[in-house]
Amino acid sequence: MAEEAIRRFGGLYAVERELVGPSDDERRCRRWAQLKARLALERRRVADRRSTAAAIDYTLNHWKVLAQHLDDGAGPIDTATWNDR
Repeated sequence: MAEEAIRRFGGLYAVERELVGPSDDERRCRRWAQLKARLALERRRVADRRSTAAAIDYTLNHWKVLAQHLDDGAGPIDTATWNDR
């Protein structure tokens, strides 16, 4: 598991090298797109009844609000209040 984590962090740095030059907004959008694509890929690899599948499904089902929350520091962290936004 540790080797996989290190490999993935290396992948993040590779992406960051590719992002030199774009605006902050473009860089943020590309990071979000890559994260969402990675979650979708991992979801296809996980059996439906696993807790990991439920966590990925929850994240993808709330993607718009999650992205807004992380882009806007004024947003609430509690997911129970996300629908209020």
